[in-house]
Order: sequence, then C-alpha cells, then structure tokens
Amino acid sequence: MDALLLAGNPLLAPDSRPSVDSKAGAPGNGEVEPRVGKLIDECWRHAKAIGAWGPGREALEARTAPGGAGLVAGEDGESVLGEIIALLESHRVWERFPAGA
Repeated sequence: MDALLLAGNPLLAPDSRPSVDSKAGAPGNGEVEPRVGKLIDECWRHAKAIGAWGPGREALEARTAPGGAGLVAGEDGESVLGEIIALLESHRVWERFPAGA
C-alpha cells in the first residue's frame, strides 16, 4: 500500500471480537474501529501518506499527531487526493522520522 485515504470513521464492526482484535486496541466510546486504527498505525509507522476528509478526519486525529508530516486533512476528497498524489512522488514521508530523533 502506498497511501491511505479515510473518507469515514466506522463504528465497531459487528464481527469485531476483542479476543481476536486485541492487538489493534480495544475501542472505547467514540474511538476508531480497531482494525481501521491498526491500518492507520501501520501506514504511519511505514511512513506512508495518509489523507482524510469528512468523518475520516476524526479517525486520523484519534490515531496520529495533528499536523504531522505526510498527513493531509481537508473538507473534500478531491483536494486531499491532490495533495496525496504530490506526496506519492517520494513514495514515503521520511520527514516524519527525522534522523537522530
């Protein structure tokens, strides 16, 4: 996966089981569905571009530092996609993890 685009913030899925999905984190009130949260965390950790709009911004903000390198949040998918495409030119967002930090 080269980038992640979040258009929504899904609630806990009916098939989500705490015993199976515990590595992804236990959801609480208003938190991100565990498997979606895990996907966001993995994309963050692998320095991938992540974009979100609408309710997807809530999911992104719940799992990442606001304004972090390679994070694009906007009002609509078209503007977010434009910025994500520009970030894809470098394949990863290395600025997220500065050397020596």
